[in-house]
Amino acid sequence: MTSDNSIITIEDNSFNDFVQKSFSILKKGIKASNSLPNNENFNYYSCFPTFNEIKNEQIKKIMHSMQCIVRKAEISGNIKQRDIEEKFDLLLESNDTFLDRAVSNIFVIMISPDIQNACMDEEAGISRNQGVELIVTQAKLTKKLNGCWNNTVDKQTSTSSDPTQTVRLLAGKNIQRPQLTFKDKIDNSPMPWQPKIKYKPNSIKPLAIYLEDDDKEVFCHPYEWELDKFEPSEEQLVKKHPIKYKSLKETPLIIIEKLDDLKIILNDLENYNEIAIDLEHHSYRSFQGITCLMQISTRDTDYLIDTLTLRSELHVLNEIFTKPSILKVFHGAESDILWLQRDLSLYIVNMFDTHKAAKQLELPFLSLSYLLRTYCQIDPNKHFQLADWRIRPLPEELMKYAREDTHYLLYIKDILNNALIDVANGQTNILKAVYACSTNICKQTYEKPVWSEISYTAMYRKSQKMFNNRQLYALKELHKWRDETARSEDDSTHYVLPNHMLLNIAESLPREMQGILACCNPIPPLIRQNLLKIHKLILKAREQPLIKTVLNDDIIRLSQRSQISNSESWIWTPHDLPNDMEARENLPCLLNTTPNSLVSLNQIKLKPGITIFDNSSSEDECKDSVIESCKKPNKLIFVSPFERYKRVQPIIAEEEKKEREKQEKEAEKIREQIEKTARESIVSTENTDSKSDKTSQNPKHFVKDSRSSNLAQNDDVVDTIVKSHMQTLSKMQNKKRKRQLGPEIMRSNKKKKERQKGFKKNTDK
Repeated sequence: MTSDNSIITIEDNSFNDFVQKSFSILKKGIKASNSLPNNENFNYYSCFPTFNEIKNEQIKKIMHSMQCIVRKAEISGNIKQRDIEEKFDLLLESNDTFLDRAVSNIFVIMISPDIQNACMDEEAGISRNQGVELIVTQAKLTKKLNGCWNNTVDKQTSTSSDPTQTVRLLAGKNIQRPQLTFKDKIDNSPMPWQPKIKYKPNSIKPLAIYLEDDDKEVFCHPYEWELDKFEPSEEQLVKKHPIKYKSLKETPLIIIEKLDDLKIILNDLENYNEIAIDLEHHSYRSFQGITCLMQISTRDTDYLIDTLTLRSELHVLNEIFTKPSILKVFHGAESDILWLQRDLSLYIVNMFDTHKAAKQLELPFLSLSYLLRTYCQIDPNKHFQLADWRIRPLPEELMKYAREDTHYLLYIKDILNNALIDVANGQTNILKAVYACSTNICKQTYEKPVWSEISYTAMYRKSQKMFNNRQLYALKELHKWRDETARSEDDSTHYVLPNHMLLNIAESLPREMQGILACCNPIPPLIRQNLLKIHKLILKAREQPLIKTVLNDDIIRLSQRSQISNSESWIWTPHDLPNDMEARENLPCLLNTTPNSLVSLNQIKLKPGITIFDNSSSEDECKDSVIESCKKPNKLIFVSPFERYKRVQPIIAEEEKKEREKQEKEAEKIREQIEKTARESIVSTENTDSKSDKTSQNPKHFVKDSRSSNLAQNDDVVDTIVKSHMQTLSKMQNKKRKRQLGPEIMRSNKKKKERQKGFKKNTDK
C-alpha cells in the first residue's frame, strides 16, 4: 500500500501524461492490495499489534482520500460514518457523476450537432432507423459441476467447441409488430372462432358454415364431407423405388413475398403429385399466435412463402391443398392444420403424416431429426429452434433451417411407405391406417382459448403450494386480469406476467407497489403500466376474511383433467432420455440380445402374476397350477388359509408317525439297556451266592426262590421306567401338536369345556 498522501492535480502539459501517471499510481495500489493477507492469514496477522497499527493508519488515509472524492462530486454525506455497502454505493454514485460530467463536456466540444440529435433521440427512446438489429444468444447445455477438484475439467469443457452442445436464440431488438399491418383484424374475444373461407374449391358438397349440435359452440369443418369420402388412390398404396433428393445447392430456392408470385407457385404446384409442407410459428408476442413462414418443397424446387405480408391472399392455395389427387406430406401436423385454418383459411385433403408412419413402424424415435439422420445421413441444424420468425428480411441461417424441414421429406415418405407395406407382409392395411390417422388430423377445427372460473386451478395444482383464501382470491383475480390484458394487447399470457411471478405475487401479497415490482425480475412492461390496478386487486385480497377453504371435488377433477393433454401419452422423465433426442411411446424392454426380444406389447398375452387370479375349477387343477407356478421363479404363489390348513394336515401326520417310530426305538433301546444292567446284577448276585454257599450250608430250594424273586423285582423296575419314559414322550408330543395346530384348536377346546360346564350347571339346577 502506498504511503504517498499527495493529492493528484492536473498540472501536466498534456492530458496523456496525467492519464499515464494516474494509471501507474493505480497499478501500485492494486498490487499492494493484492499482497495483503486474506482469510486465515489475515486473522493470524491481526494478532500482532504492529500490524493493527499500520492497518488503522492506512485506513484513515484511504478514508480521507475517499471523502475528498465525494466532496469533489458534490455529494452530501460523510463516508466515515457509513457501513461497507453504503460506502461502496457512495463511491459508485460519485464515479457516475464524474463520468457524466466528462461525457457531457466531450459531447459539447467534439461531436457535431447531427450526431448530438441522434444520440438525444436514442436517449429519449425515439427510433429513427427502421433496420432490425439482430441479437444472437448462445447457451451451453453442459452444466458446471460443483467442487474445487473440477477446475481442470471445467477448463477443458470451456475450450471445447462442439456445435451440438449450444442452443442459439435469434431475436430482433426493434421488430415492428406484424399485427399492425394485417388487413383482417385479430379477434381475441371469447366468442367462438368462425372460419373465414369464402370460396370452396374442389368441393363435393357446397360451402356451408354453421354451428354444430354439440354442447360446445364450434363451427363445422368446411371440408368435412370431402374428408369423410376421401380414400387414397391405388398409386399411393403401392411400393415405389425411393426417388433420391437433390442437394441444397442444386435445388433452386424461390422466395414469394408478392401477390404476383402466388400465380407462379400455383402453376408450378399443379404439375406435381406430391408436395411437402411445413410452417414456422410465433406465439410469444401474440395471444393466439401468428404463422410467420410457410415452406413448400417439390422434387425439384423449394419455396419460402412470407405468410405475414400475404396473409389475406394465401387462401388461393386451397386449389392445391384441397385437391385429392395431390398428396401433401407433413411431419407432426396436429398444430400445422390448426394454424392454417386460423391464419390463412387453408384446409388439407389427402395428407400423409410421417410422424404417424414412424409410430406405426415402432421406430425408437419419432422426431424429424432422427428420420433425417437414419434415412438421409444428415445431421440437421436445430440451433435456431427458438428463433423469432417475425424478423424481416430473413437471415440466411434461418432460410437454410426452414428449407431442411421439407427438402428431404418426400424421400423419407417413400421409404416409410415401402416399410409399412413390408411390415404388413405385402398388405396395405397398416398403410391405410396411417392415411386414416392423417385424415382425422385434417378434420380438426380450431378453437380459441377460453378463460373460466377454474382456469387458475391447473397452475395452482402444478405449483404444489398451499394457499389460504386470501392468496387464492389474489391468484384468481391476477389470472383473470392477465387473460384480459393479453387479449386486449394481443400478447401472450407469459409475456404479460409469467406463471412463477404470478404465483410469487399471490403468495407474498405485498402491501406496497414497490413490493409488487420486487416480486418480478425482470419487471414486465405491462406490470409497470398497470401497477395501480394490480395493487388494488392485492389490497382487496388482503381485506378478505381469513377462512380455511377446501376445493370442491369438481374443481379437483377438472384441474387434473386439464393437466393431462393426452390420456394415451406416456409419462415423460428427462433423466431417461439422451440429449437432443425424442422418445416414442410403447418401447419394449431390451433386456435380451436375441432378435425375439423386440416384441410388440399388443402381441403379448397378459398372464396373472399371482395364482389367485388363475381360474381353477377343481382341487387337482389348483394343485397342478401351484406345481407349475413353483417351477416358474418369477410367479408369486397364493394359497388361501383353508387350503393351507388342508395341505398341512398330511405333513403333520407324517411327522407324528416319524416321532412315534422314533420314540418306540428309543424305548426299545432303554429296555435293552435296563435288561442288560439287570442281567449283570443277577450274574453278580449268583457269584456272591455261590461263595456264600460254600461257606454256609443252606438248602438248595431256598437259593432258587431268592433268584426268582430277584428276577421278578428287576422286571418290575424295567416296566416302571419304560412307562415313565413313554409318559414324558407323550406329553412332549401333545405339546408339539398344540403348537402346530395353532390357537384355533385351543379356542375350540376352551369352547367345548365352557359348554360342558354350562351343561353341568343346567343339570344341577
